[in-house]
Amino acid sequence: MGNLNAPWLGIPPTHGLVMLRFGINVVFCEGRIVKAYVLLDILDLMRQAGYYPLRRMPGSGEAWAFPPCDSGASASAVDAERGAVTLTAVREMQLGLAKGEELKNLAATRSRHSPHWHKHMMWYGPAGIGSSRGQRGFLDYHGALFIQAFPDREGIVRDHNGPEDAPGHYVRLGDGHFAVTGGWPSLYGTHLGGQWLGLAPSGRRVEMRVADWYRTDHDGKIIDNWVMMDLLHILDQIGLDVLDDLRYIADPSLKRWPG
Repeated sequence: MGNLNAPWLGIPPTHGLVMLRFGINVVFCEGRIVKAYVLLDILDLMRQAGYYPLRRMPGSGEAWAFPPCDSGASASAVDAERGAVTLTAVREMQLGLAKGEELKNLAATRSRHSPHWHKHMMWYGPAGIGSSRGQRGFLDYHGALFIQAFPDREGIVRDHNGPEDAPGHYVRLGDGHFAVTGGWPSLYGTHLGGQWLGLAPSGRRVEMRVADWYRTDHDGKIIDNWVMMDLLHILDQIGLDVLDDLRYIADPSLKRWPG
């Protein structure tokens, strides 16, 4: 967090306090960082500056909560044994997600929520989607809308024998009650149906860069899920360059058309 005192990416300064959500996963080689995957919630910063480019998000746009202080999050110790259990629960949940023809049956998708989720789960989504509480809240404010928009969405199968930055999950890691998975990209889908992010279907095939950070409770249920998506990249593939549009909104002297 800090004061936005100068333009950044074309976002005009507010000269007031703003917060920039980010997620970062780094790759080490021989004890040194050689690569970093960084996801920024730029849409949320635009919202705080008064230049939010999309419809009102279905979920909550409020600040994300931190993990509880008794959850074991620590930079000074690693619990690999418990982390393996956490990651197994996360992967079982991911592998059980509806796919193919199953995605066309929203009623069945709604009724078959993974048993790995806590009934009062918190799902923290980026600006454009927003956050929600509980299994019903997740389905109503994100899950169903996403499935309608990308009925053929599919995960990328990672080639573990390929290069480190091959498509699919570049990270699957567990530590205590926490786990993270991410892909660059991790999903493909055709934008075929309705009103996700308030946009009409474009019919375009897009790739999605996504990373999820999870926390389980003491019974092993997933109770927190912080999700970062490169929405600017997705929107650009659909045909909407929000930063280019912002130039004309922030500076009325610019003209789109000659004359």
